[in-house]
Amino acid sequence: MVYLAFAIQEGMIVAGKIPPRLGPIADLMSSKDPALHGQMMAEERENSIIGLAMAVVGAILFGTGAFYCPRSPWAWVWGIVAIIVSVFPVCVTIAGAIPLGIFWFKPATKQYFGR
Repeated sequence: MVYLAFAIQEGMIVAGKIPPRLGPIADLMSSKDPALHGQMMAEERENSIIGLAMAVVGAILFGTGAFYCPRSPWAWVWGIVAIIVSVFPVCVTIAGAIPLGIFWFKPATKQYFGR
């Protein structure tokens, strides 16, 4: 769900429906120079294309894991890959990935997937 929301937001930024957000330091640096502000906004809009691609890949990865993967050993591997991949785009998610990873390596979970 988070990746889907992230994809919608990034898509709207790329389409120009909503403006990209600058960080507080970049906003402070460019507040008195309209040319620099415009340049930074254009760069952030270009970066949104990468964010959109990452969000779509994440949504596909988790959507496939949730709705398509059967109870088989390869599905357990799919799940651990999804947990690991979810940490890298936004490192804040590591707080949720650690308990999920601990649960994922428990014998009962491995037995459920036939591993």
